[in-house]
Amino acid sequence: RVLAALAAAQYLGAVAQLGYDPATGRVDRARAAAVVEELRLFAYTGGPTTGEARELAARAGNLDVGNLYEAMPYAAGAWRGVGLFGRTALSDGGGTLSYQTGTMAPEAGAAWHPSPEAPRALLPLPRFGDASARLFARQAARPPAESESEFELAAEARFGAGSLVPANLARADDAILRAYEAGASPAGEFPRTWALFTRYVAVAPGLLTLRAAALPPAFPELAAVVERLRGSVRLNARVLGAQGPVLALAFDAEDYTLRFQTRTQGIDLTRSSAYAAEMNANIRMNGVTIELAGLRLDVRWLGLPSGPTLQVGMREPPARVAVSGRAFHVIPLWLVDAVIPGTMEGTARDFFAVLAKGDGSTLSLGARPEPAGEPPLGLGLDARVLSNGLLRLALDFQATAGLSAPAVRDELRSLFLQFAKAFADDFQAFTKGP
Repeated sequence: RVLAALAAAQYLGAVAQLGYDPATGRVDRARAAAVVEELRLFAYTGGPTTGEARELAARAGNLDVGNLYEAMPYAAGAWRGVGLFGRTALSDGGGTLSYQTGTMAPEAGAAWHPSPEAPRALLPLPRFGDASARLFARQAARPPAESESEFELAAEARFGAGSLVPANLARADDAILRAYEAGASPAGEFPRTWALFTRYVAVAPGLLTLRAAALPPAFPELAAVVERLRGSVRLNARVLGAQGPVLALAFDAEDYTLRFQTRTQGIDLTRSSAYAAEMNANIRMNGVTIELAGLRLDVRWLGLPSGPTLQVGMREPPARVAVSGRAFHVIPLWLVDAVIPGTMEGTARDFFAVLAKGDGSTLSLGARPEPAGEPPLGLGLDARVLSNGLLRLALDFQATAGLSAPAVRDELRSLFLQFAKAFADDFQAFTKGP
């Protein structure tokens, strides 16, 4: 009976791949359970940050790339930078108590820059969720006739994986994909997690809808943010592989629906592969609507042994960029255009043109290279950004919507904790067997 139950548990069996042991070629469910337990403990982290980190977060909504560059406290040549850290604070008994964050120098020594060849101070990340990040900026080299407000940005973040071997993520992801192809339902395998998920999301074939009315009274601040963001985003996208479309989706924040179609046959997430993404979007911020049409992205998935890593690159600007509406729902755009250099539509078009300039911009998420040992999880960014107010508009919008409010962060953490506990309880029941 136990073996039959384990064989039928396709999604739980996929998660168990987190405990794969390359030395034996077998899956160790106890090892996988340790990884899931670390996730649950990390969900309980919370607590004060340093004054520097709080000040940086408070100022973020008022910064554009140019004054962010000026505000960075460390400099070497044309480059300026800042480092950030996050650490779990443990009690004597080993239980996670809080998460402390702060700022630090982005490099050791006097000469530093974001080149991969540069010597780096790699902080140890002994526990799951420990993090360090570095952000660099410098004014871009340009002909005299071009704008002086172009900046090159380079950033990387590293996250401690604890007991997790990042390569096992690719095995788990691929096994989850195989379970989905087989039509397996997660409802029976994850009863606690599925009940919690469907409390807040209505599920139908090819359709997910947020149950906004279910958020209060437990999450009143999140419910208020949902209402403020209603109608702010509408997008459709598709991802193309060598054999044609593999994913098509459409999202509308008016009623918070996500429609999707997938074709996963032939996809192996343990292998590297390349895709192309096409996207159209309407984004409403403070009364201004920005329409993007024909945005194309290069998507690469790096499987084993170097991955798993997802890379998304922008090499050309959208085919169409249009701006309409009234700034702050009151001021007509022609009046805004009269007091700024150029026009708001030209400002948006120039921003995306610079983002795609030269080799374009690349965002990567997944395993990060390390001099020795298992690579941690991480994020990397290389981009050229125009400091012309558009980024500041976006940051101001997220502040106006309340996304960065402490009460909202507390409720998000509480919701994450509920899901982490439910997931860990479901998986613990699986590892013990019926």
